[in-house]
Amino acid sequence: MHRTPWEYFFQFLRIVLWPVSFVLQNTTLTAVAFHVYWFALGLLKLFQDRTSGEAIMIDSGNENQLAFGQILALFLLGMNLLSAFEAFSGIFRFFTFFHLN
Repeated sequence: MHRTPWEYFFQFLRIVLWPVSFVLQNTTLTAVAFHVYWFALGLLKLFQDRTSGEAIMIDSGNENQLAFGQILALFLLGMNLLSAFEAFSGIFRFFTFFHLN
């Protein structure tokens, strides 16, 4: 059987683009890829904004010191992570040990 050049071309495209087709057909993989990309882009923009902001600010030295605002933010973040861990594992054993639930 003789194939035309277009058939060879389309067969080549099917072979080369099958990973893209697979990802687009499986929406879970597409969602994960999108969220990983979006998170990486957000981190990049976060550090770019911080760098450009430091360039125009007067260096007082107080910006990078650990104070109440930073400790509170870390505590609140830790509470969310603890809640996520508790939700995924069922019961958090530390609280049941101290009878806090």
